[in-house]
Amino acid sequence: MSKNETVRHALSIKLRNAQRFDPPIYKALGETIKSQSRSGRGFAFSLVLAYKAAIAVQRIAAKVTGEKHKDQKNTERFVSSRVYQEPCTAHAVAPGRHVVVIGELSLPQCRRYRIEQKVAVFEQRNIGVTVFGWGEYNAARNALQTASLAIFYRVPGFDEPLQLIDEAKRLGVPTFFDIDDLVFDRDAYVGNANLASLSKRERDHLLGDAALFASAMSKVDYGIASTPTIARYMQRYIRGPIYVMENALDHDHLEIAAKGAGYHPVNNDTVVVGYGSGTRTHDVDYSMIASALEEIMRRHANVRLAIHGTLELPAQLRPYRERIIRVPMLDAESYTRSLSTFDINLAPLTKSDFNEAKSN
Repeated sequence: MSKNETVRHALSIKLRNAQRFDPPIYKALGETIKSQSRSGRGFAFSLVLAYKAAIAVQRIAAKVTGEKHKDQKNTERFVSSRVYQEPCTAHAVAPGRHVVVIGELSLPQCRRYRIEQKVAVFEQRNIGVTVFGWGEYNAARNALQTASLAIFYRVPGFDEPLQLIDEAKRLGVPTFFDIDDLVFDRDAYVGNANLASLSKRERDHLLGDAALFASAMSKVDYGIASTPTIARYMQRYIRGPIYVMENALDHDHLEIAAKGAGYHPVNNDTVVVGYGSGTRTHDVDYSMIASALEEIMRRHANVRLAIHGTLELPAQLRPYRERIIRVPMLDAESYTRSLSTFDINLAPLTKSDFNEAKSN
């Protein structure tokens, strides 16, 4: 039997079972119908009608009594069997090249670096790619049926994302877990001094997320990390190779940078010192340089401090509020343009594996 015939045979078996047929009985009836005798064909036709009527009566009785009919029990047993769960062919991977990316899409900067830049790379190489949020279960599951590779970016180990990973593995699709923060290793996360500035509820939430990321990561074949430090930690959870793919400056970044290169301040005497990562998780990092900034602003009245985000202002700097510019969270393009207005850009980080894992 050829390979194609084997595949067709396997498909026909599954289809017959899925349609709840009883192959032996139908085969016998079919042979009788093929009889040359007119009376034999009439008798066979009567048998078919009687058989269908009997099945209908049994199903009605099952509904009335609440008991499962025989063919329903057989179908449920078959659907739950290992054979039914396997793909119909030896390899269900699409013969073409199509990548499915399933990830966390709510973080604009992460989506830019870890998803959109990959999409651009794949498209430049004429490789099809489709992106889904990890909550788009049905659409993502359908797309996996014809995928040749699946990337799971920053996906937590909730039931549906884990089921998507299992589905990809069932189909024989190679799976990758991509992440750009050391948020999956609880021990490393505890070593992040910035957690001390958060409430107990916030700390417990973040540390709980670490376990979710780790559970999803441990199910895939390969890893993609933004830094060597993250790759080293991922080896604890993934048996296969870990590949480092750093965050990059894409064409949009370079275009904005070129426009900002011609920036000239209105007041040449003013020096703007900027800090562009002002989330509360960096309060401790910023406190490292608070004393130095206070001294600079005390000595030089022409210095202005620009802080992006929700950073808690250190007590030493509060007397200089009138010279401190608070900027809310911006979209990626506006943020990049804003950086071009800084004369000096600050990036303080306390020494820890968590911060060493940050991408340059």
